[in-house]
Amino acid sequence: KRVIEFEQSIVRIPSFTTEETPVARHIVDYFKGIGGLEVELQEVPLVGGKTSHNAFARLRGTGGGPTLLLFGHIDHGPILGREYAAHELEGWTHEPFGAEIEGEWLYGKGCQDEKGGVTGFVMAAEALVKSGVKLKGDVIFVGVQGHKRVSSGTLHLLKQGYQIDYAINTENSGNMVVHA
Repeated sequence: KRVIEFEQSIVRIPSFTTEETPVARHIVDYFKGIGGLEVELQEVPLVGGKTSHNAFARLRGTGGGPTLLLFGHIDHGPILGREYAAHELEGWTHEPFGAEIEGEWLYGKGCQDEKGGVTGFVMAAEALVKSGVKLKGDVIFVGVQGHKRVSSGTLHLLKQGYQIDYAINTENSGNMVVHA
């Protein structure tokens, strides 16, 4: 129930490319509510003087272990922004931001690409914290903005100088593990 409710909450927040800040804030607030995480709303500078944000959380390890990054994008198309959305959203049989459940399906813009993956790592963060497990390495969880054009959110994250040994990108891939 908690997983479904969280995904519904982020699907209901439109997050067109370069307009991710409201959903990033929502995710950061959720991370803060978990407790036990270092949390940050990371400002990402964009072309033309605009900004958007990544939702960042870190579970600190005890030391001596590798760092794992779990991340996925929080934006959805169209890549040219909100002003081009009307054409893309016409023809939907469910409200695009309604996060409606029908049978065993959740309908809404970004459910699969990529808010389902984001939900997965946010719930993983919560499960790790609540389990009380002590990991040697850090686990970093990030909802990144702007993957559709130049991966500006991911590039910004990498420029912060974090030592990352392994990464899992939750981008959907036809239910397959894809090495990159």
